[in-house]
Amino acid sequence: EGSEDIRPRLALIQTHLASGDTDAASAVVDQLLADDPGNLAARYAQAAVHVMRGETDAAEAGYRELIAETPRLAVAHQALVALLARTGRGEEAESALAAGIAATDRDPSLLVLESQRLMAAEDFEGAIAIFDELYALDTSNVVVANNLASLLSTHRTDQESLDRAFQVARRLRGSENPYFQDTYGWLLTGRGDYQQALTYLEPAAAALSSDALTQFPLAKTYDALGRMDEARIAFEKAVEVAGPESELPQIAEARARIAEIDATPAEEAEAPSE
Repeated sequence: EGSEDIRPRLALIQTHLASGDTDAASAVVDQLLADDPGNLAARYAQAAVHVMRGETDAAEAGYRELIAETPRLAVAHQALVALLARTGRGEEAESALAAGIAATDRDPSLLVLESQRLMAAEDFEGAIAIFDELYALDTSNVVVANNLASLLSTHRTDQESLDRAFQVARRLRGSENPYFQDTYGWLLTGRGDYQQALTYLEPAAAALSSDALTQFPLAKTYDALGRMDEARIAFEKAVEVAGPESELPQIAEARARIAEIDATPAEEAEAPSE
């Protein structure tokens, strides 16, 4: 604020970094800092150049200096967390993220990082709480709406949660985004609209073939329709993608259902469910 508009030069730095030309990027940064040594954007760009060059100590020092001087600068917290995680310092990254959330009064971009951490740790109730908070801040954000509805419908079974998930997800109807298709299709399955659910779940499962929790809803829907051969293939795909160490309840259910299908006489397996 109150200084020259340096956005064109920042864009030039980004272009150089994207092409791997760190020398050219550094030259632009040096000129910016010569003109205005305290400029936050230029100092942030300097740390980014250090990252690209593998100079992690210098990059970390740069981000920490920015945070110390401007604690509410969310992008500096994000960059520090990413750097710590990338260099195998997971516990330090978690601490830096918690400190960033507190310092920025729960900045949404940092809350998104926290939700990703919680989901990776399979703390789905914690992730739901974060997305509830994000949705309250901005109900028009379709990505937040999708993630909240997906978590509610995947990890809760009470009717109140499922009804809320469907209400939040109605804006996803007709979407061609596979993540949105997966969420909306699974909600349709929960409401017994199996044929319509397949129009969303089949393309979603094809596009997200490496996501176990996208294969599972498709399998459940085939199962509900009595299409046992297709259900078994989809259940098996979910188990395979999740890996042998997965403790997700959906994968445990998939393993059990495969065993049941395999134990069912062929004539019974072919009979459609009511």
